Amino acid sequence: MPFSQVIYNMLAHGMDPLFTIMVMVARLMGLGMFIVGLNRLHKHAGFQSVNRVSAKGTAFYLLSGAVLIAFMPELTALSSGLVGPAIPSELLNTCTASGPANAGNFLSGQYPCPMIAYANEIKSNTQWSQAQVMADFAYATLTLIGVYAFIKGFVLLVKLGDGQQQQGGMGQAVTHILAGVVGVNGPFFYSVLSSLLSGFGVN
Repeated sequence: MPFSQVIYNMLAHGMDPLFTIMVMVARLMGLGMFIVGLNRLHKHAGFQSVNRVSAKGTAFYLLSGAVLIAFMPELTALSSGLVGPAIPSELLNTCTASGPANAGNFLSGQYPCPMIAYANEIKSNTQWSQAQVMADFAYATLTLIGVYAFIKGFVLLVKLGDGQQQQGGMGQAVTHILAGVVGVNGPFFYSVLSSLLSGFGVN
């Protein structure tokens, strides 16, 4: 089997289902967080309970819930703000419910699937060398890790609001969110790093 076909299979039949399950779980978590946030907001209306419910915690529940319910638009918007037009087109790729059965169909008729975009890019460029194929595979892997880090950042915010995070919890949450942005914009940051290294005479 050609090397590119092996990588295609890993992306389309391994990493894409994993990515879609991650999206589904994130949306369910976001919905749960938002409901908890609304319930906590209702408690703030009672003067006796206001001291028992952290206002910061309620805000983090509502913010994290709203972001995770449909986090890809927020992630792409944040990416666009940081890297501009250099944002990878694969990140904006969507699949529809009319395609093969996918866990993402459980929550939406259209859902993000950058793994499929990278897989199709490899499949359509049969003349690519192994290095070019591995580069796309690396970018897809970074996207998967970046999305996970982005989700975890908002989960850490909720824990911080609940007082479950020790000192430095806000820094950890922000670091995860920014790491997520860096991960999904692998091609851009790789080109920046290459330019910096070449400027210092490192090839």
